[in-house]
Amino acid sequence: MGSLVKLEALQHNREWILWTVLLAGLVVMGLAFYPTISGSMTELSVFFDNPLMSTVLSAFGADADSLRSLTGFYRTYGSIYVTLLGCMYAALSGVKRIVREEQRGTAEYLMTRPRTRRQVYWTKAGVLLVHLALLNGFVFFVSFVSLEVLGRSAPRTVYVTNRTAEKIGDALEDDAANNGSVAGNFVPRSRDIFERVLIEAAASQGAAVDPTELQSAGITPEAVAMLMDRLDALGPDALLDDVEANPDRYQGIFTDSGAGQEEIVAGVRERRREIEEMWRAFRDDPGSFHQFFRLAPETLLAAAAEAGTLDESIATLGLPRRWATRLYAPYSFREVSRTAVLSFLGMVTFGAVGFFLATVFRSMEAATGGSLAFVVLAYFIDVVTSAAGTAQFLRWLSPIAMISGVSVGSGAMSAGGAAIGTVSSFTGTVVPIVYFVIVTVIALMIGAYLYRRRDIFVP
Repeated sequence: MGSLVKLEALQHNREWILWTVLLAGLVVMGLAFYPTISGSMTELSVFFDNPLMSTVLSAFGADADSLRSLTGFYRTYGSIYVTLLGCMYAALSGVKRIVREEQRGTAEYLMTRPRTRRQVYWTKAGVLLVHLALLNGFVFFVSFVSLEVLGRSAPRTVYVTNRTAEKIGDALEDDAANNGSVAGNFVPRSRDIFERVLIEAAASQGAAVDPTELQSAGITPEAVAMLMDRLDALGPDALLDDVEANPDRYQGIFTDSGAGQEEIVAGVRERRREIEEMWRAFRDDPGSFHQFFRLAPETLLAAAAEAGTLDESIATLGLPRRWATRLYAPYSFREVSRTAVLSFLGMVTFGAVGFFLATVFRSMEAATGGSLAFVVLAYFIDVVTSAAGTAQFLRWLSPIAMISGVSVGSGAMSAGGAAIGTVSSFTGTVVPIVYFVIVTVIALMIGAYLYRRRDIFVP
């Protein structure tokens, strides 16, 4: 068995080395453009303001927020080049490891060795797995070094997971029992920070609302998007002033709900009273700070980082001091690692599909064409469904969509200019992993069955 492994590795080492160097080089060259891109966002914003260009660019995972963040830029660039080319290599390599033996006339000799077809097949699959693991490991190492170098001059961003935010919220709730001694110094009690909290809370609540509930209330998703844009641009107080002064401008949004101008104005005044009560609680009651933190953890962590109080507050709450460094960083190591893991599993899946196609088609041309067609189709599904925002069920047919589309993880800009970023949830990581494992196992098992039953093709 050792000689078979050695033979298989030697046959494909040169190809593996070339692809490893190529992908690592693409990572370095791509990240080298980040300072130029991030410094030209004002000029590039013209493209994102154009609806057509914005749709086209979003199909490739690019938007203003993702390109501004070092993590988002890495993910965007990686999904376009590294992941796509890596999946092509995996699929083509899977095909070649089966078909090339027959094309070169060495399959007959291989089958005369004291090894079963099962052993031959799984040895080839195992060596491909090792090659893909080494390739992705080296590319990840190069990516990490490049990000560390760029991170010295890149703007810092707040990255927080739901789990981490929940633990900090619990610690702040416990702090409330001690009269909020930590909460009182967590962030400055400014109106600007309070308005940022309201904007993030509104965005989170809006994203959680079922679209059918909006429709039943006579509110369209487009109306909600328009209101959120104006809220982000004007701020809560200015938006309420505008609605109260110009109710007719907003009445059309609620046409189907039958709300009149008087009802809209009355609703604005009620909402203004609620906001003022919340503002007084935010300003004067440190014991209620944990409630605001749960509403807008990203905004308040960004504000604490801006004020320089994050490190001390985290330590005083009894949480690991390293959390402050991890929460406020030039890039998210967790998100980069997650991207690397999913890219590796995606390549393994395409390699397994290559093995399957190699047992279905007789000729190298047909098997190679089929594998490339599958990679291109998978990428096309990802691009089209991302741009259109519809037919999301089709993404289950695309391993590339499972890599790029589960969670963006890109940086975002909160009101006031504080950069915040979301990090993939546990569920958003487990689902694609399970998907890759299932598809890989099915493809390899069917390929193994067909390989044992096929006749050796002699050209």
